[in-house]
Amino acid sequence: MTIRERIDSAILSLYLFPMLFGMSGRLNRTNYWIALAITTLIVMPALVLTAVKPRYSWDGWIIIASWVLGGWAWSAILVKRLHDLNLSGWWWLLIWLLPIGALGVAVEVAFKLTTGQQLETGELGATILGIVIFSILGAVKGTVGTNRYGPDLLAPETPC
Repeated sequence: MTIRERIDSAILSLYLFPMLFGMSGRLNRTNYWIALAITTLIVMPALVLTAVKPRYSWDGWIIIASWVLGGWAWSAILVKRLHDLNLSGWWWLLIWLLPIGALGVAVEVAFKLTTGQQLETGELGATILGIVIFSILGAVKGTVGTNRYGPDLLAPETPC
C-alpha cells in the first residue's frame, strides 16, 4: 500500500474519529504522523487567536475548545502509538507530565513566539525534548503481529 493510499484510507474511512479521540487499539507510524498533522490543524485556531488580542467574547472559548480537543487527541494518539509498541498507554503520563509538562510548555512557547517575547532556556529545552520524544515515537517500528492491544495494522490480510 502506498503512502497516498494510506492517507486516503485514514482520512476517508470512519477510522478518523476513533483514531483521534479513542484510547484503544494501535496506531502505526504513518497514521501516527497523519493524526498529529490533523490534530495540529485542530489547535491552530488557538495559536492564531493567542497571537492576536481577542476581539470578541467567544475568542476565549475557541482557544479553550481547541486546546481541550487537541490535548485529548494528542493523548489518544500517544496512547495508541504506545500500544503499537506493546507498551501500556499509561506511559503517556510520563511523557506528558514528568519530563516536560508538554502541554503547558507548548502553550506558553506558542504564545511567546507569536507575541515576540523572549524564550527562557528551560522552555526551549522542554520544547526540543518534546519534539524529540514525539519524533522517536514516529520513527520506531511497532510490534510485528498481534499484541495485547490488537492486531498489527500492517499485517497482510488473510482471506476467510
